[in-house]
Amino acid sequence: VFFFFKQKTAYEISACLVGSEMCIRDRYMGKASFFVISILILANCYDDEHIVTKEEIAKEVDSLIITYGSNVRLQNQNTKYYLHSHEIRWGSGSTQQSVTAMKDNSDYNGLWTIKEGEDIPPKIYSDLVQCGDIVRLEHILTKKNLHSHDEVAPLSGKSEVSCFGDNGSGDEGDDWVIECQNQAKGSTLKGQTEFSLRHKITNRYLSTSRDFEFNVRNCGNCPILGQLEVSADYYASTSTLWKIHSGLFYRVKQDDSDMKDEF
Repeated sequence: VFFFFKQKTAYEISACLVGSEMCIRDRYMGKASFFVISILILANCYDDEHIVTKEEIAKEVDSLIITYGSNVRLQNQNTKYYLHSHEIRWGSGSTQQSVTAMKDNSDYNGLWTIKEGEDIPPKIYSDLVQCGDIVRLEHILTKKNLHSHDEVAPLSGKSEVSCFGDNGSGDEGDDWVIECQNQAKGSTLKGQTEFSLRHKITNRYLSTSRDFEFNVRNCGNCPILGQLEVSADYYASTSTLWKIHSGLFYRVKQDDSDMKDEF
């Protein structure tokens, strides 16, 4: 469940964020004014006596312009599962940290920081993410980057997707190109934008499908039962479409009239 806060003190926000998750990378902070949409587990938080509905949250997220440094939860538009990772290594293939898709939208392991691609000059929170940008997605809890390579995924036989690197540093196998649906290259990525992530090196697309679920037959008593394999597919399709469902976002203050009053 998500709620909005406007210019509250740290104490006021923390009092409302019991049982919540919140992460901001220092490199993106700067000195600008901003407000955040924070991911909450609890549903009893309110602002100015107004309880925010799911419909209001979805509408607000859809209207957002996405900047670098945002922490996002990505939802696959075919399965409605969420991109997820954890400190579990594949039992075969690369033996790198596994990446799956999960039904739960409140798990901390579903949050990713949007960063510039490998060898691209550093971006800051006021830099807008655009369709066609080369980006990296850093898993905020393990600080490893979403990665792909020519290893074979365990269920589908497509290219394996894993998490790789240390403290946010990895290699060019962490680079993904944002390909937007119904938006031109160079246009601004918004919360409502549906997009594919094409792996820069292999030219394959981040994908998941209910056809490739980890279960007792193919995984035994493994810790990822019920989760879906995430792989890199040869072609773009409905299984490769993603959208930002929620997260923590920066909104740069252009001038006083730009700040919202209603939240």
